[in-house]
Amino acid sequence: MIILQLPPCRLYPKICKIIMEQYPINLHIHEVFELSQEKFFNNRNNPLGITPKTFKFERSPMTFGIFDINKIKKEPDDFHLTIKFKKQDLIKEYFAGLRYYGSLQFYKKISSDYEKCLFNLVSNFNDLTDEDFFELLESGKAYPLRYKNFSYKLRKEQVNQEENFDYVGEFDDWPTTIKEIKDKIGLDLTSLKKERTKSYNKSHG
Repeated sequence: MIILQLPPCRLYPKICKIIMEQYPINLHIHEVFELSQEKFFNNRNNPLGITPKTFKFERSPMTFGIFDINKIKKEPDDFHLTIKFKKQDLIKEYFAGLRYYGSLQFYKKISSDYEKCLFNLVSNFNDLTDEDFFELLESGKAYPLRYKNFSYKLRKEQVNQEENFDYVGEFDDWPTTIKEIKDKIGLDLTSLKKERTKSYNKSHG
């Protein structure tokens, strides 16, 4: 099984789309938040479908997305990889994503309860500076992310890419990472070679 953990990033949707095209049998997990109270996992007001910490996903030839690796049934032959940012860039990229999903631009595109929930959860982040957001994550303090009668929390470990991976690529060396990923697992991201890898700084490519 290939396990690709991605950080929040500008290219996340495009990478996921390519994976689904090239690996028809796949499992896409997208858990940016965690449950405030795990006993409410099956509550109808859990539109994001976040699973409890003890949950184990079914195995798939390609498992990818944003998730807690402890929810994966790993076996010795599995290939576990990621693509890294420098920590300061990861924080900024994460914040850029939250700002987008809490923006008027995203609000105008809402077509599901999932998207409505996401907008309501993160719209308050638009009032935070990058420094405030970094302090919030580092402190580990709970931030009220409420939707109807349900609540979520930020996953602090998303800004820590220090797990034991079989391969670690770098967005700062994107062409090399594309080549190495293709060599190692066959995933061809060549179409994204000239794409900008970061949202928050237009000068980065």
